[in-house]
Amino acid sequence: MMNFTDKTVIVTGGTRGIGRAIGATFAAAGARVVISGRNAETAAEVAAEIDGEVHGLALDVASTESVRDFFAEALEILGGLDVVVANAGITRDKLVMALKDEDWDEVLNTNLRGAFLC
Repeated sequence: MMNFTDKTVIVTGGTRGIGRAIGATFAAAGARVVISGRNAETAAEVAAEIDGEVHGLALDVASTESVRDFFAEALEILGGLDVVVANAGITRDKLVMALKDEDWDEVLNTNLRGAFLC
């Protein structure tokens, strides 16, 4: 495992699945980590469950204002930034022809716009 002691990391979509594992792995390697999720309470609970210095904050990656506010708070907590993992993503498990416009827009806004903004 690599050594990330004194490094700072942000993981978007860090409250479950791959994102949670990424955050936990960086923390285990010594990094100070901020994970994000759409719900502040869930993000804080998950952060508390991970060993190491991990903080959880709310973030809507599709919102410019939310991203701006999130990064300002995360940088205040971390004091700097070494690594960003733009992991947040969603899916709508339907055939393309069954997707509503709103579903398609939400997927693209989260998966593409979110990665761009972060």
